[in-house]
Amino acid sequence: MEATAYGPPLFPEKALTFTGQPVGLGVVAVDPKVIPLGSVIYFPEVFPGQKFLALDTGREIRGPDVDIWLPTAKAAKEFGRKRITAVVLNAKLSL
Repeated sequence: MEATAYGPPLFPEKALTFTGQPVGLGVVAVDPKVIPLGSVIYFPEVFPGQKFLALDTGREIRGPDVDIWLPTAKAAKEFGRKRITAVVLNAKLSL
């Protein structure tokens, strides 16, 4: 899948996601038609051992793409756009 990153200043830590939860490390924006909100996602090649939650959406997130929240604008810019492998578990959370 294709991955990008987002974060401050437009989305500072604790800004609310589409689901009403605060953004923070471990939050991912998805197209909920493809990856259900509340899914647990792992990116083993890029973030080994780190669990992410699909809690946000984005106007430009379409299909199997994801947008990973990172804590600084510099980190998001350095992440850029890349093809990565994802493991998606459709865990339903109380949203």
